Amino acid sequence: MKKIALLILALQSLCSYAQNNIPTGTWRTHYSYNTIVSITQNESTIYAASKTGFFAISKNDQSLSSYTKLNGLSEIGITQIGYNSTTNSLIITYESGQIDLLKDNTFTSIPDIRLSDIIYSKATNHMYALGNYCYLSTNLGVILLDTEKQRIQDSYLNLSSSGSNLKIYASVVSNDSLFLATESGIMAGSLSDNLKDFSKWKRFDVGEGLNQEPYKVLSLYQNKPITGSDDTGVYTYTNGKWTSSGDLMNQKFHSIERIETDVLITTENGIYRLSNNGLDVIGSSYTTSVSKAIGDNSTIWIADARNGVIRTTGTSEEIIYPSGPFFNDISKLTSFNGKIFALPKYESNIGQPLRNTEGFSLFENGQWYNYNTSGYPQTEQIPEFLDISCVGTYKGNDVVFGSNGYGIMTWEDNTFTILDESNSPLVNSFPPDRNVFIKDINSDQQGVWVLNNNSISSSLYVLTPNQSWTSYTTSSVVANANQIELTPWGEPWIAIDPSNGGGIYVYNPKGNETLLTYSGSGTIPSNTINDLLLDKEDKMWIATTKGVVYFPYPYDIIGNTDQTAIVPVIDFNPLFYQENVNTLAVDGGNRIWMGTNNGAWLFANDGTELVEHFTTENSPLLSNVVEDIAINDLSGEVFFDTDAGLISYRGSGTLTGTYKTPKIYPNPVPPGFSGVITIEGVPLNSALKITDASGRLIAQMNANGNTAVWDVHNSNQMEIGTGVYFVFISLKDGTEHQFGKIAVVK
Repeated sequence: MKKIALLILALQSLCSYAQNNIPTGTWRTHYSYNTIVSITQNESTIYAASKTGFFAISKNDQSLSSYTKLNGLSEIGITQIGYNSTTNSLIITYESGQIDLLKDNTFTSIPDIRLSDIIYSKATNHMYALGNYCYLSTNLGVILLDTEKQRIQDSYLNLSSSGSNLKIYASVVSNDSLFLATESGIMAGSLSDNLKDFSKWKRFDVGEGLNQEPYKVLSLYQNKPITGSDDTGVYTYTNGKWTSSGDLMNQKFHSIERIETDVLITTENGIYRLSNNGLDVIGSSYTTSVSKAIGDNSTIWIADARNGVIRTTGTSEEIIYPSGPFFNDISKLTSFNGKIFALPKYESNIGQPLRNTEGFSLFENGQWYNYNTSGYPQTEQIPEFLDISCVGTYKGNDVVFGSNGYGIMTWEDNTFTILDESNSPLVNSFPPDRNVFIKDINSDQQGVWVLNNNSISSSLYVLTPNQSWTSYTTSSVVANANQIELTPWGEPWIAIDPSNGGGIYVYNPKGNETLLTYSGSGTIPSNTINDLLLDKEDKMWIATTKGVVYFPYPYDIIGNTDQTAIVPVIDFNPLFYQENVNTLAVDGGNRIWMGTNNGAWLFANDGTELVEHFTTENSPLLSNVVEDIAINDLSGEVFFDTDAGLISYRGSGTLTGTYKTPKIYPNPVPPGFSGVITIEGVPLNSALKITDASGRLIAQMNANGNTAVWDVHNSNQMEIGTGVYFVFISLKDGTEHQFGKIAVVK
């Protein structure tokens, strides 16, 4: 009974803690679900998929459940989802050809197509369920999936008139024939024939009422095949002939789905319901670009490319999608004051403004909050401030943003204020349009340092806390800079764009300066600088396209231009020699995270000891291409922006400060627990000892910042038994103090 009581208390503690944070050593995804690529349903549930995951909506109360790689999916890159009501199976397909089945809360992986040596695209475009089977219309042909036996039953490939590959966009079975919508027209084959033989298929042409052109939609209307031509509109099939209704001409068709005895038709221009009464428009004020609409006689569920799932019932409508950033394609992550800011792409590959209206996303207290100019549903509206390029602190707890065209915007007391050439010394490079280009900002006690990319000599400004401005006359190379990293001694380091020579410009406001380049001073490995980072020991780290280095004494770089950058050596080899290092971050224990095209790496403070290396093969990391990393110093959660989306990992390095009453969790430790115990709020980088009740040493470890973790094993890596264990802290003066107790229940 005591064990049960302790377990209940532990579970209560875990539930309370998990509301905002995840346990140390675990992962969580941060997907944008407001861009829906596919939608399906059964009697009780709507299933809606983005490229990175899917979520289930209860028709009864609209409650949500999300599914990702962390809880069952094989990968990302979803193309379609469909439901087989006969076998109660949800089918998920991916760009790679991978197929997952979800039945009775269990996922089954079917990798046959993904593993095949077929060279064509393996993406699925449409699903049609019949009996135990599901016909998958793919870019390489038709795949017949047996959802009962959970295997591929058959495949019909190379179906063009010459026996070559043919893209299939949709399928339906009518009477004894399988009808296909393909890239070269509509075709049909008898189910009693050998449908693997391309010559057995009937290809409809003008003689039967259709042109041989791409058709991407196909369904049944009143038990007859129905399709749509982007040029000539809706066609139905009767007695061997296709007949035009004259409806929806010159519209791009997205889907046709059965709804009771009618069909829902979605095009680039709208949603329509076709019935015996004719064609009715399904109105919604929230639709932007609809991929599919499904429903019944009372409720329509719309898959939208911007607003998630739109539920309409008569004159009422609502937006439904789980919490997440507003976009998956992130340009920059920034962390401060326990918050994570995600910014969308703001410029093209050639550096032109995108005029992106997506604003910014903020992760705080376990939830995402989205702010943008357009005022989309479930977002907060901000003033017109497009192409947000950077974000930082202002006056300590307030926020300031930079834009690739609109200047800067402060956020104080829920009020947004824009500063540009009209009310500040910032320069508009090409007036009268919005061309106040801010590439980066950073903050210190002096104020907000602003990189205003322009063609004049004053490209570096400081906005002080009292809202006055200071401008600095720097080298002309700063007119095209990418990043500014500040130092406590007042000498900013500025990464210059490769188009302007590249390298690093170090500036002293008193007038001194130096330029660090590959072939000149500083011995950096490349002039293309990806990231700058000043760690907590005041070492300056530089990530480049050809490796990573650091300067141990950056405060002396202007006076000592012969100072050589240090290349970390690990296992007798230079770290990331001639390799691209995309990003750098430092945790509370001054350990250095590095993002590369081969995963995420955590090193000791000098780069000579590898602590962690995460890849898609050994972790839930979404992609090995890690483009940016940000760390919440208060929780230790590390956010990885990959080219496939955003995911985070709860690390052990924090800067919480020392607590009078420590946070030790889980505590008590319940039976069967396989994670680590987190001891939060210890003195910075202190040493800890764990003893049993008799004072015998069980384990010892060092904190990373203000957090230490214990894997509930002794120093010989053996599991410990039930009991109460004591945590002691070793201080710099050599004394030890009891810090807490841990109850372990086996």
